[in-house]
Amino acid sequence: MSLRDELLKAGLVSADKAKKLESDTRNQEHQRKKSKALSAEEAARQAEARQRAEAEAARKREQDRQLNQKREAEKQRREQAARAHQLIDSHRLNDPKAEIFYNFIDNSLKYGQKITKMRIHYEQTSQGELRLIYEDDGVGIPETEKPKLFKQGYSTGGSTGYGLYLIRKMIEVYGWTIQETGTPGKGAQFTITIPETNQTREENYRFRAREKAEA
Repeated sequence: MSLRDELLKAGLVSADKAKKLESDTRNQEHQRKKSKALSAEEAARQAEARQRAEAEAARKREQDRQLNQKREAEKQRREQAARAHQLIDSHRLNDPKAEIFYNFIDNSLKYGQKITKMRIHYEQTSQGELRLIYEDDGVGIPETEKPKLFKQGYSTGGSTGYGLYLIRKMIEVYGWTIQETGTPGKGAQFTITIPETNQTREENYRFRAREKAEA
């Protein structure tokens, strides 16, 4: 039984007033539901806005983290390069041949990514050739890149692409050869092969006898 019928039956109000009371009650209920719906929509909008703000804050934190990481890596690279310069200067390695190894060191610091050590050593082959070997423990060079390394203008890291090209040209002047012999993922390795004699049959190298320690 509706509110109007109950009021009319009880004789408390006239038909017109009962009808008005019922209409007012329906309007109030409609407004209550409408307000409730609007409150739910507003809460949803606020929750979405909070999520967007949190996502934006997280994005900025990640950007800052990556930027700081990049700055720290660049700082370490500069410090390593400075130490390499000091090492070269302290050993007076300022002739053209020494510049070859400086270029290797510079490339390792720039592109090796996870460098912890660099090494220069030599070995003599059964044919009398001398092999000078430079190696690091960085990421190495992919096999597909190796044939292009010494080509003019070719670069894997955004440089001019002339470093290794000029090294090869310099080495060829002496009648030597150079190859990249490293293992991808384990480090770069450059092997310079020096024949025992040059084109005029003169010695290319000679080992110095080590002085015996005093007794």
